[in-house]
Amino acid sequence: MDVLTITLWMLTITLWMLTITLRMLTITLRMLTITLRMF
Repeated sequence: MDVLTITLWMLTITLWMLTITLRMLTITLRMLTITLRMF
């Protein structure tokens, strides 16, 4: 394995993690807005 390939893999993994966290945040925000609307 080259260093370049390893770095690329790490970058892709970090990007995936970031996207997942962003999705989770958006979902939680939506849930919060829905609950606030209920009140």
